[in-house]
Amino acid sequence: MPFKPVTAPPLLDLRRRAVDWPGFWAVIDRELIRLRFQRGTRKVYRQVLRGFRAFQDRTPRAGGVGPGRATAQAVRDYLLGRSARPSASWLSVRLSVLRTALDKFGGLSVTEGLVTPRRRFGLGTILSAAEVGRMIESAPTLRDRLLVGLLYGCGLSSPAWSRA
Repeated sequence: MPFKPVTAPPLLDLRRRAVDWPGFWAVIDRELIRLRFQRGTRKVYRQVLRGFRAFQDRTPRAGGVGPGRATAQAVRDYLLGRSARPSASWLSVRLSVLRTALDKFGGLSVTEGLVTPRRRFGLGTILSAAEVGRMIESAPTLRDRLLVGLLYGCGLSSPAWSRA
């Protein structure tokens, strides 16, 4: 028998019920409080939803006035229209909020097919023996030289990490 995920009904079905943004936010905020989301997280939700609302208001093809009028294309335009190359963290946070608020709580399917971007992690830089020697010799005291050598030997002092 194939696995079927259990899906709860939406908190507020935006497909069948017209709700304005303040009413939608009141329902979302109550649910976030019930789920014990922290105040800072609720603030981020509010900021993202305000940003999406402002985008909808100034973009005629974005779907109109209320949250129930949001479209998949409007979400894509909002996420990708911010700048030439938005950061992965900016996209991840906004996509997560819109996915939770509009799809999970609102019963829409406007974020289907959108993949949450991941930040790329690069490998550390491997130093030559001469570079390691210069790094250790640059420490002012014997104690500091020992610490630098220990840190490097344990892999805890990569130049690539200092740029992150």
